[in-house]
Amino acid sequence: MSDVISQYFFQFALDKPTNLADMTIPHGIKLIRNQDNAVIAIEVNTSGTEVEARGVANGRLKRFLALLSLYHNQQINAKCQGCRRIGPDGKEEIFIELVASISSSVSISASGKPSADLTRSFNSTDPKFWRQVAHFQKGTASANPVERYREFYQVLEDEAVQINLMEKALRHAKIVCSDKV
Repeated sequence: MSDVISQYFFQFALDKPTNLADMTIPHGIKLIRNQDNAVIAIEVNTSGTEVEARGVANGRLKRFLALLSLYHNQQINAKCQGCRRIGPDGKEEIFIELVASISSSVSISASGKPSADLTRSFNSTDPKFWRQVAHFQKGTASANPVERYREFYQVLEDEAVQINLMEKALRHAKIVCSDKV
């Protein structure tokens, strides 16, 4: 790919099909669905040089996936599958990137969820909001109950006017396993 300012459409394949409730999504992001109406990929539209466009697309996708994961209370992941570029001359080129197999029959269900508008959250520049989303994601993704508590508590701690020192000590505690009962 060249260093010319071009329009790029990066396609990111989800690790499993995702059924989404009705939601308003940010401009420049398109959901690609399968025959069952589950989202199987996300296309991010950017422009610039290849390096700039790739950086912007990755950043926008990470923010969008963070919001989807938060909304569904389950980690949602994706990998870049490829992109197409439309150069200043209007010529279109397609580039394919190899990724691991992403077949799965399991879907994340959003039935009964109210319609959501993700554009306001997606466009947030509040570092506290994105820090809380990151801690929530880490807590959701962790299998370790201590790590889960630590991450979820940090979200609550960020909201607190006054920090509870007993709970903060628990957040920093380590569990020591013993064979003796």
